[in-house]
Amino acid sequence: YAEFFYGSDTTLVPGEVVSLDAATKEIVRTIVPNDSNILGVISTAPSFIGNNFTGAERLVSDVRSDYHLIALIGQVPVNVNTQGGPIRVGDFLTSASVPGVAMRATQPGLILGQALESFEGPGEGIVNLFIHRGWNLNGDFLSLTGESLLVDTGLIVNSRVDARGISGLIDL
Repeated sequence: YAEFFYGSDTTLVPGEVVSLDAATKEIVRTIVPNDSNILGVISTAPSFIGNNFTGAERLVSDVRSDYHLIALIGQVPVNVNTQGGPIRVGDFLTSASVPGVAMRATQPGLILGQALESFEGPGEGIVNLFIHRGWNLNGDFLSLTGESLLVDTGLIVNSRVDARGISGLIDL
């Protein structure tokens, strides 16, 4: 699943990690590790496009080069490096300091999803990523819906997330 987002940078290519620029409200190539505005990955060939114009004979991107298909859910190839250490299947990925590249998430923060392939380097490579944005809490995962958190200890925390933070009840 992908959607079109505006971004004036016409050099963005499939596999690059992008974030939302809060000032311009457009997508940009990520440039900092653990970007708190990380949005998705430039898509290669989405099977479903959520916001193409109804009745359009062509894709928006065929008409306007400043609109990019961003993968938001599902599997997509993503550019990676080992800045956060070797990537193993199941590792959470976030943005690296290299523009448009993902790395293994090693600290709490927003993540893109989980690696479906391993990468040990050297340099940069490409792995298949299952996109499901959420929060990495040192190895535990909190979905952006805020509904539940599966903790490594086996406890399930039913929670709600709002602007004040996480509140919830622990089920034993």
